Amino acid sequence: MNRALVILVGLSLAAALAIAVIVVAPGKGVPRSAGGMPAAANRGSAAGGMTAPAGGADAAAVSAGTEVRVADAWRRLQSDDLKTLVANLRAAGFPPEVIRAVVAAMLHEQFAARRRQIMGDEPEVPYWRPGSMASFYASPQMSALRQLAREEQETLKQLLGPDSATSELSRLYQKRMYGELAADKIDAVQRIQQDYNDLRAQIIGEAGGGAAMLPWDREKLALLDKEQHDDLATVLSADELRQYDLRSSNTAQRLRNQLTYFNPTEQEFLAIYDLQSQFDETHNPMLMGFSSPEQLRQRQADQQQLQNQIKGLLGDQRYQEYRQTTDNGFMAASRIASTLQLPPQNASATWTLEQSMQQQISAIRADRGLVPEQRQQALQNLTSQANQQLAALLTPAGADAYKQTAGGTWLRSLESSGRRPPGPPATGATTGTQSGTAAGH
Repeated sequence: MNRALVILVGLSLAAALAIAVIVVAPGKGVPRSAGGMPAAANRGSAAGGMTAPAGGADAAAVSAGTEVRVADAWRRLQSDDLKTLVANLRAAGFPPEVIRAVVAAMLHEQFAARRRQIMGDEPEVPYWRPGSMASFYASPQMSALRQLAREEQETLKQLLGPDSATSELSRLYQKRMYGELAADKIDAVQRIQQDYNDLRAQIIGEAGGGAAMLPWDREKLALLDKEQHDDLATVLSADELRQYDLRSSNTAQRLRNQLTYFNPTEQEFLAIYDLQSQFDETHNPMLMGFSSPEQLRQRQADQQQLQNQIKGLLGDQRYQEYRQTTDNGFMAASRIASTLQLPPQNASATWTLEQSMQQQISAIRADRGLVPEQRQQALQNLTSQANQQLAALLTPAGADAYKQTAGGTWLRSLESSGRRPPGPPATGATTGTQSGTAAGH
């Protein structure tokens, strides 16, 4: 018997309080208290009826004795037929999580030969070789390994039934992702997801792990999303699919992140989700970077219409909160304020500062009464003012962090606009010398 499995079973016995059932010789009981627990004299021993001596040598002897008892118990419980093993362990009183751990370990070992056969003599790509990870995940071997892993999980489900769920945490995750779906429908949804994830992995792997993603690669990924949704509709009712979309769709996941600081009610989330999902169907976010100028203009127009619709359903005051809390600058400032233990209102003040500065920047650039030098000086003054106020709100370290986020784009742009452009190129006989000096600087 494998020593690691002996230890696993030994720990399982103690955890299950079932050792008395399987390691005590037939006909000999274990004294128990009125509550059904082993009597106090027996609680110090996993073997039931033996209290561990204090001495190190004696303790080692007890440990060895316990392992012998566990090995003997395993010989009486084990079976090469895993269905029989499951039945034996259940009859012995083991809890589901212990049975799952033992059976899953043995099943994994049974599949080991097939995993080795799939890999064969495939040479390992050196880790430093460009694209080594992407090519591995997109390889036929990896696809076969994923299929084998699914077969292993399916076999485990057949052996254990409802007890095959990995943990209570897994059950909570499933409820979060799928709602109140029956177990068979969850299995069907997960199989569909796995199939399409394999196809996505193939596309991403062929694109160098996503580094060389081309327009048609993204179009393929977008098509896979649609086809996956169509397949889900064949196994879920309309209401079940709706619940799945609200929990697991790309739109829902992005929207939850976007509304982190808005803290919407359920009614607000549902209303905004419906508007956003319609927009995403027309303008798939995955294809945004490959849009033509005409498509971008149409997207901007539809984006404005979307904002108007959201404002209509939220009302003026709540929409103002929505605008503020979904702004990248506000979200970055909120995180910084929380991390640096600054007052939460400093994040709101940062957003107000951004709005004020954006208006002043637009006014300066639109002022035709300013000559270029005056406009540049005005932008430089505004840059200095913005940096001072931001540092006062977020601390200098927080202000630096803010400028490195997406929310700080407006300030980086302002700083760039306020920098003095290089002078006109020199002319005449000294051009070469002056150009060389400039290049040196």
